[in-house]
Amino acid sequence: NWPNCSIPFNAFSLVLISLLKIGLLRDMGTVPLLYPPKDTASFEAFAYEFFAETSYYPSNIGVSPFGRGIYGKFLNGTKYHDRTGKTKFSKRNILTPVFEIYDYESLTAVMYNLHSEKYRAIAIDSVMDAWDSGIRNKSAVTPLVQLVQDPSPRPASLMVFPIAPPNDPDVLVGFIRIVHNWDTILSQAVPSNAKGIDFVVSDNIKMVTFTITDDRTVGFKGSGDVHDRQFNSYRRQYNAFTNDGYSAYSVVFYPNASYFPSFLMIGPIVGCVVTIVFILLCTLCFAAYNFYMNRQLLHKQEALDSKRSFVRFISHEIRTPMNTVCMGLRVLQDEAQSALSTFMVRLDNAFKASASATSSVSKLMERVSRWIDLMQEVEESSNNAVSVLNELLNYDKIEMKTLKIDKELLPVWSLISSSVKPFHIQAKEKGLVMNMLLERDPLAEGLLVIGDSLRLAQVFRNVVSNALKFSFKGTSVEIKQVWHKDRLLEAGKLAIEDISDTNLEPAGSVEISVKDSGAGLSADNLKQLFREGMQFNANKLQGGGGSGLGLWIAKGIVNLHGGIISATSEGQGTGATFTVELPVVRALSADARSKQNSHSQNNDHGSLLLGGDSLSLQDPFDRIVVRNVLVVDDAPLNRKMLCRLLTNIGCKCMEFCNGYECVEMMRNKLQRSQSASNSKKLTLMNVDNEFSEMDEQIHSKGSNHNNIEDFYDDDTAIDLILMDFEMPVKKGPEACAELRAMGVDCLIVGVTGNVLQADIDYYVSMGAQSVVAKPFSLVKLMETLKRFHCVSLGKKIL
Repeated sequence: NWPNCSIPFNAFSLVLISLLKIGLLRDMGTVPLLYPPKDTASFEAFAYEFFAETSYYPSNIGVSPFGRGIYGKFLNGTKYHDRTGKTKFSKRNILTPVFEIYDYESLTAVMYNLHSEKYRAIAIDSVMDAWDSGIRNKSAVTPLVQLVQDPSPRPASLMVFPIAPPNDPDVLVGFIRIVHNWDTILSQAVPSNAKGIDFVVSDNIKMVTFTITDDRTVGFKGSGDVHDRQFNSYRRQYNAFTNDGYSAYSVVFYPNASYFPSFLMIGPIVGCVVTIVFILLCTLCFAAYNFYMNRQLLHKQEALDSKRSFVRFISHEIRTPMNTVCMGLRVLQDEAQSALSTFMVRLDNAFKASASATSSVSKLMERVSRWIDLMQEVEESSNNAVSVLNELLNYDKIEMKTLKIDKELLPVWSLISSSVKPFHIQAKEKGLVMNMLLERDPLAEGLLVIGDSLRLAQVFRNVVSNALKFSFKGTSVEIKQVWHKDRLLEAGKLAIEDISDTNLEPAGSVEISVKDSGAGLSADNLKQLFREGMQFNANKLQGGGGSGLGLWIAKGIVNLHGGIISATSEGQGTGATFTVELPVVRALSADARSKQNSHSQNNDHGSLLLGGDSLSLQDPFDRIVVRNVLVVDDAPLNRKMLCRLLTNIGCKCMEFCNGYECVEMMRNKLQRSQSASNSKKLTLMNVDNEFSEMDEQIHSKGSNHNNIEDFYDDDTAIDLILMDFEMPVKKGPEACAELRAMGVDCLIVGVTGNVLQADIDYYVSMGAQSVVAKPFSLVKLMETLKRFHCVSLGKKIL
């Protein structure tokens, strides 16, 4: 939520109390980095809400004559509301308001824009310039400044340190501000009984003079060097530290007329020693602070690793049994429908003349149809469970900002139509009327969206399915699109820059609205609608179903495309309207438009993940007919169901229960093909190694090698290998790498419940062309095979 972040005041004060005492600091706190105007209003609202909730701060904190808000000061001291951050002395238009502080006397500095003053801006710009150059640990010190909270002259210096969030260390989001008053520093440089010493502090820009007064306290003497010149010969100089070439701080000690009666020459030496000790103490303070922050970062990283391990475990352990359930249901449905059709053809003539027989057949058909419907309902429930798991994984990616999109040129109207088309049957079954008002403006022909077809289809499906879910029987759902030629133009320019295509120009935006006649939403509901896990009366309106993440994920996807998603409703019982607006582009010329449309159509393929990130794959294959398939999985039921599905569509399958068996079979086949012998039969090599006993045990558990001679035949080409990830003896990725090293060049597709992006990338890096998620689906497999120029899978034409 940067920059709208705060440290809980109790923790903030506990850390600062010790640091302020040890380092002799006046104050220390956070300064967020804002880029107006987009950050200004939201941060101001957040800041004053935080002040109101923190009892330490008074009710009028941060209030200026003009009211609440970030302020700067004119040369005459008048405060003004600084909304833009524009200055004459810096190229950056930024706001760096003083936010959390501990020094109660400095509360008037709260909400003061440090970057609005020249010398403070020098230090801030120095840190940001270094950050832009890749230097992450750069800090800076301002020249001498007068603090806005001090009415009388009291020169001070501000130290500025950069802040980056642990989960995104390359993004500068703010600064730590430390305040040093020079009278406090110098008071520690001499013994408490000393007097009669002038200190001239210089930063090569400004110069001020301090003196030890008669009551032995350090006070401001005047601007410039105003020491007594008759004591120049006693001059002693100490270079305190440098401010990266902007200001080289130095402190020059001079005695004055009050010095000699009370203090001898040991004073400057003691002062230097004390100053050195002070700097060492400051260093220790910063080292302690750095240690504390690194420990917190380590704890967060450990929590993140634990979370990923948990997600990986849950995904695998749920998807593997669900894979068997879904494939089994699909096999039952296909074979039941096939058997029923065959049975009806055979009985048609035999019982045509018998009314009683016809009645019996009708009853049998009715029962079988009910069984098929029941299987479809069970399959739908299983798919719903997997969808909830998918939403949880997408939620994790959006939360961690790791969700990726594959950007390509997509025809606007066909994208909308193809995404909505499958819902007509669902609407009809529920007794709803779905009206699609996709009227095309002649001027809007050739409009394209730059985006990820799968992700955008996911958004449209979510919005439309919600409308159907919450609408009442006998009502209607209206889907409408409107083209706006003058909106989201900047987002369109950024999208064009992402794909680096100079033949395109922004063409405004397309707005797709889905209006339902359901329960409607109150004003409070609308404010919370797109938050994660948000559901309203879920038990009543949707039977306790859903995860409450769909709209939150949809918002994340739309934002990644530079678009806007919103909702409106006149109140409960009046229905709701959801609107998705996306930037669109068009070709600069007719030739270019034709080229881009062709590109979009030729790339109409989908990522085969669960709605996850697309893989960057090559297409090195000719047009392929897939007939012979190796199925590698350690779960016997998974192998059995997958082989049944493939066999039903004309494929020939061979089963292996681990990657080791598959590798050895392919090694023998390759050796046989390279051998001078013309023998037609081979047997598996006798492997006398550390795996032999384990391999024998696994064989006894049910690997099915029907017609193994056909697969060992030198002329029998292996078209496709479907391989699980987690298996005993040898895992899928390791087996895949060995096959590639041996020269096996057929298609290898991973079939796994491990669907975290890191696991998928690892599988592909080991040699797999693609990865499909469990539960397995023939539709998913066919979509993937299309991407590799496959023309058929068994008897199915792709």
